[in-house]
Amino acid sequence: MTAFLQFVLTPLTSEASWVEEQSWRYLSEDGSYKQDDWLTDAAGKTYYFDHDGRMVTGWLDLPSDDTENAPVTYFFDNNGVMVKGLCEIGGRLYLFNDDGSLCTGSQSIEGIELLFGKDGAEIPSELRGLAKAYDDNGNIIREAGESAYKFPTYLLTSLVFFTGAVLFISINRRKGLTETSFITAAVFMSSLPLLLDYIIYGHDLTFQLNRILGITASLKSGMFPARLNGFTFNGYGYADPVFYPNLFIYIPAVLFGIGVSFTASVHIFLILINAASALSMYYCGKRIFGSVQAGCISSILYTLSIYRLLNEYTRAAYGELLAMVFIPLAVCGLYELFYGDEKKWPLLVAAFTGIFQSHLISTVLTALGCFIFGIISIRRLSDRKRLMALIKVCVFTFLLNLWTLIPLIQYMFSGIDTSVLQFKAEDNSVPVSMFFDIFPDASGNTPSPLKDLSSAMPMSLGLGMLSGIFILIFLICRNRSRLEGYSKALRLLCAGILLMLISSSLFPWELLVKIPLISTVCSYIQFPWRLQTYSACFLSLACGFGFVKLMEGKRSIYVYGLPLLLTLISSQYYIGQVLNQEASVWTENDVSASISNMEYLYPGTDTSKAKGNTFSKGVVVTGISNNGFSITLNYEPGIQENNEQNSDERYIEVPLFYYPNYIAEDENGNRLELRKGSSNVIRVMIPDNDDGSGWMHVYYKEPLMWRIMEIISFITFAGLIIYEGKNYLKGSGYYAKKRADLEA
Repeated sequence: MTAFLQFVLTPLTSEASWVEEQSWRYLSEDGSYKQDDWLTDAAGKTYYFDHDGRMVTGWLDLPSDDTENAPVTYFFDNNGVMVKGLCEIGGRLYLFNDDGSLCTGSQSIEGIELLFGKDGAEIPSELRGLAKAYDDNGNIIREAGESAYKFPTYLLTSLVFFTGAVLFISINRRKGLTETSFITAAVFMSSLPLLLDYIIYGHDLTFQLNRILGITASLKSGMFPARLNGFTFNGYGYADPVFYPNLFIYIPAVLFGIGVSFTASVHIFLILINAASALSMYYCGKRIFGSVQAGCISSILYTLSIYRLLNEYTRAAYGELLAMVFIPLAVCGLYELFYGDEKKWPLLVAAFTGIFQSHLISTVLTALGCFIFGIISIRRLSDRKRLMALIKVCVFTFLLNLWTLIPLIQYMFSGIDTSVLQFKAEDNSVPVSMFFDIFPDASGNTPSPLKDLSSAMPMSLGLGMLSGIFILIFLICRNRSRLEGYSKALRLLCAGILLMLISSSLFPWELLVKIPLISTVCSYIQFPWRLQTYSACFLSLACGFGFVKLMEGKRSIYVYGLPLLLTLISSQYYIGQVLNQEASVWTENDVSASISNMEYLYPGTDTSKAKGNTFSKGVVVTGISNNGFSITLNYEPGIQENNEQNSDERYIEVPLFYYPNYIAEDENGNRLELRKGSSNVIRVMIPDNDDGSGWMHVYYKEPLMWRIMEIISFITFAGLIIYEGKNYLKGSGYYAKKRADLEA
């Protein structure tokens, strides 16, 4: 009866009240604490209580009523009161609606026009003028958020550029200049959006820019190599560098760190990718067909291929875009290993390493492709030299990537959630009709046979590629017996078309995903249209050969001019739309620290709690110093602490997400126990023999094993450089000349 009166009747007769337990909580009349709920008091002040019942201060993101929209952002002052109207936070100006939600875009305040970025902060006036424009009469000619640059008609620009290139090359006929000029033209035309003063919007742009800023922040905090992202989720630490290899992302990160503007750093990085892709395909085409012309045309088609441009601009998929630099080298390396000069096995090591360090999904797809190719060509391994070369490729690729592979394996088996990366492949295939779109749109979302294609992103082959396919098929049917190298081109053509069909809705994905193991692999590949990464490579090579044979005997200006002109028609239509897209990022301040897909976190992590708060039980934090992933703090006994509370567990939760390899030490250098705290932040346990006051240091430290792997990978890299250097000198006749000089 006593228990009944205490736990049932008493709450029914109690009054609602505020309760202070380390942080403020609100006890409702029914005896329960408010959790995940709002409170508006008699004075009209609004508060919010999290899932632990604690009053929220600082920033808060809550899901929108419309699941398709981004979370709604609020801000609460130090007293927990929801902020409304115009206010300054952290030196930047923000505007909140009457319901407390954060405003973005163009806003009028007392007749003054202000523009707020996607993170809610006001865009500085010197940039605001670029994002909104008026004519001489004061009439608006461009709404805020539109492109600050209007590009002329795509076809006219293509013709003008093409004519200028023809005149230049006609005047200068020096050896090698023609190929260099046309490849440079392709790189330049693919890079036009990178000459803007801002970064245009792409699907994965926020995530990719977070990776860049994260590495910069990690390097500045003293972490090298960067194992955690020091920018995403307000510096709480994010493990995307472990799960998403970022070797090449160091380029823009270091550029930004040494003082280059953020936009310029990203654009320089992408221009380098465009140039590297062009050179990679040129080398591949030249080696496989033994023709400089075939290499040049293949490079033009590949550099301006719609799918490659799609990854660069519409999707902002920098990882897959980087992988496309090395895929032609992988194709060339496989050809050399099985059918050419097996001594070029280091080329395949470099290609596999580049793909792995760029994009893990592309790594899986490449491995599957290599396995199939190896089975088809297995008879070639009867040659002992080729078999030994293959073994060298496997061993040196493994050793060269140990520094990334071992941390990845450790974290994959630590319980971190990656299920968010899984998609239904059968729902994301491409309707075949999209491949034949000559004038592709630059915007849109993932295409699907279940959705309206009017809002789908482009999957077109482009006029240049389509023309090359028809030309090659025509030539093979007409002159099959007389075409030198036709068998290589035919195999490449068949492989490219086959991969396109597999990525399309014609392929029975619904039946394939019913097989358990295959279903898992398909779900992590996510989208069948990723196969166009390889289809674009194969078709560029095959079509390059077709154009060469079509124009055989003609002047090089015509040989290269036709494919370039055909390719520009589709690619510049796409580029023209990209240039008129919304301006997304002007400076690093426009990049949100939050990302939509919260992969690489432990299950149950609430990223909205990543606001720099420190929570404790049994003790009170009196001082804290934060330097990236290193936190030093002082603490004292709690005000309400008594002997009964001393027997309970005492802890401090620090503003860092929990990952393996964090260490906590007290002032005597003794290790303190770490656990996963609320929302999976680091919880440092206070020892029972502690008097309740002290000092602790929490920091991230790489295991010795990781450091050993880094040394092994570096030694392997240095050894390969020396090996290739000696081969180069030997091939150039350096040693023979040196020997002759000594004999003389």
